Amino acid sequence: MVKCRVCGAETRSFLSFGKMPLANNFLDKNMVAEIDEGRTIEACYPLELFFCQRCGMVQIGKVLPPEKLFINYIYLASNSETMKKHIKALVKRIKDKRLSGKDGFVVEIGSNTGDLLKLFKANGTRVLGIEPAKNIAAMSNKNDIETMAVFFNKETAHAVKERYGNANAVIGRHVFAHIKDLDSVIKGAKDLIGKDGVFIVEVPYLVDFIERNEFDTVYHEHLSYFSVGTLKFLFNKYDMEIVDVERVLDIHGGSIIVYIKNKASNAKASERVSELIKLEKENGLDDFKTYADFADRVLKFKEELLSVLKGLKSQGKRICGYGAPAKSTTLLNYCGIGTDVLDFVVDNTPTKQGLYLPGSHLEVCSDECVLKEQPDYFLLLAWNFADEIIGKEDKYIKKGGRFIVPIPNVRIVQS
Repeated sequence: MVKCRVCGAETRSFLSFGKMPLANNFLDKNMVAEIDEGRTIEACYPLELFFCQRCGMVQIGKVLPPEKLFINYIYLASNSETMKKHIKALVKRIKDKRLSGKDGFVVEIGSNTGDLLKLFKANGTRVLGIEPAKNIAAMSNKNDIETMAVFFNKETAHAVKERYGNANAVIGRHVFAHIKDLDSVIKGAKDLIGKDGVFIVEVPYLVDFIERNEFDTVYHEHLSYFSVGTLKFLFNKYDMEIVDVERVLDIHGGSIIVYIKNKASNAKASERVSELIKLEKENGLDDFKTYADFADRVLKFKEELLSVLKGLKSQGKRICGYGAPAKSTTLLNYCGIGTDVLDFVVDNTPTKQGLYLPGSHLEVCSDECVLKEQPDYFLLLAWNFADEIIGKEDKYIKKGGRFIVPIPNVRIVQS
């Protein structure tokens, strides 16, 4: 039985994907050949979702050592226009709240290449990145964003505080859900922000996850799937209070930005906190049946998508994949979609091009192949940027190309 990482209660399984490869464990040509020829075995691990009735936490059961996932990481922060606008708006809001400025100090956990911190630094704010992936931390330092290649925990936080003083803000964008040892991270953040600072956490929102059938966002790096109610329960254990929540519908399929302060600050909570907790109860996030129904919808989705793809293949249509985000590994492998269905996948991330997707072994090509190859259909694996991508590829569409958007429901888009 899997114990809840937030409250320690026993949890209930509601969706199993079986054994799955690591989402960002891309392969080179030689590795694919060795696997296909049976000379080596591709590492796969159980992937299963559990629900805690006590605190509402949704989490995967099998937790792998972070060193296996993050020390040499291939993921680079998205350079999409949607994401650029989002982080600019976030920096502005933080600045407007007077949490940064010439006298401010901002620390980012999982800072990746430092795109967010660059914007703070341009405002005159002192910044520090904490990025455990040594290869990516090196990129950030090269770009003049001071970055420590370590995991964030209470020891790291103490060392930062001793050297730099308290932080006005500690930010964790889409990394908090990746962390097993929440205790050490929260204690570290609490110590680093002191009485008056704020801990800002951005995570995918459980309401959107359930409503939009976003099952493919489940992979071994994503340990937790949060509601505001669960986060309130969690931070209350450390005498910390959620003082505000912002809902962002166009980032990673729907996210929330949560502002947490030490209770000693006596900050008053925004009405948005209680409003979202009310919404969660209305949506049945405290009821196991909600999750059992979700699992049923996922199975029906698989059947529908495969029916559409097989129907197109029977007509002689050529289909490729668009985007190689981590979630593509879950969708492709759960549905059993490989080189027999898709010819290749395009992605504009240089570190992924020329490699092959885990499990499905689809080659990742540059997005120049969209017009060069002009397949009949693209299965849009990066569906969270659907509007931006479809708008960008108008030439492909004008030449007769179409997109299959899988989430939340399978649909074909041609304009």
